[in-house]
Amino acid sequence: MRALFMGLLLLTACSQPATTVWDESNPFQSPSVGDRVRLLEPIKLPPETTRMFLQNGELMVRHAFDQYQVHCNFEVRTLLSEPQTIQPDEFIISRVQALMVDIVKREQPARGGLMRVSMDDGGATMVTRGYHLWLDSEQQPDVMRLSCRGAFDTMPYATPPSIQEIRQALGSYARLVTNPAEAGSQ
Repeated sequence: MRALFMGLLLLTACSQPATTVWDESNPFQSPSVGDRVRLLEPIKLPPETTRMFLQNGELMVRHAFDQYQVHCNFEVRTLLSEPQTIQPDEFIISRVQALMVDIVKREQPARGGLMRVSMDDGGATMVTRGYHLWLDSEQQPDVMRLSCRGAFDTMPYATPPSIQEIRQALGSYARLVTNPAEAGSQ
């Protein structure tokens, strides 16, 4: 009898339609392939730089942002000795790639300096999780991606940024359009 009940329960559970509730505050609901990133203001990259960071709607160079808050960066493929500008444009997200960066381990030279080994300082593993959003534009093919990361935290608590947090990081510089119905209205 119990086996019959379990079988019926399993059959009933499998027959229910799967529904996904869209929640832009959920850190595990990422942007999708086909979504768009609309750059509204030009972003100037200094010489010898391929990335410019955004946090709380402000542009920042590397190491100027707070790694314990959500931040994003636009990245180009070509490193130039002169300044570059990413012009306002609409980019299509062609690939979404999850990312995780571990910051506890550091490289230490081995005796004699011939080899480098990774040493763990014994602390809790701190990571940041996020997404690489690979971008396509016919007008600016050198613009490679928009990467957005959540706050550094210990392994069990680190989460990628939610869509709401990504939008807050981008501020008035860019708009993440996650729904095709929004494309004409935002």
